[in-house]
Amino acid sequence: MTEDFSVGMHIKRLHELMTLKANQMFRRYDLTLSQAMILVHCVEQKTEYVMQKELETTFGLSHATISGLLKRLSENGFLAVCISEEDKRQRKVYLTKKAQRMAEQLQQGGKLFGKDDYQPL
Repeated sequence: MTEDFSVGMHIKRLHELMTLKANQMFRRYDLTLSQAMILVHCVEQKTEYVMQKELETTFGLSHATISGLLKRLSENGFLAVCISEEDKRQRKVYLTKKAQRMAEQLQQGGKLFGKDDYQPL
C-alpha cells in the first residue's frame, strides 16, 4: 500500500512540475497551458471553426471553465467566438491570424518539450 502511495505521489509531483514548466514556456506568448491546449486542439481540427460544446466534451471541462478560457483567448486576440446562426444556443470558435501564425512558428520550431526541458526532473 505504501509503495502505491509513493508511486502516486511521484506521478502527482511529475505532473505538477511538467505543468509549471509548460506554463513558463507559454508565458512568452501570454498563454497558460490550458489556453495553449485549447489552441492546439483548434489547430489540429483543420476546420474553419470548432463548437464550444466540442471543447467542453473533449477536455471534460464545464461550460463556465471553457467560457472563461475562450474569453481570455479572445481578449488576447487568439480566438473569435461567435453565436451560431443555425442554433443560437451554440457558439463557434474561430482561430485568428495571430493564433495561426503562432501555431506555424511553434511547428517550425519543433517540439515544445525537448530533452533539456526535463533535466531538473
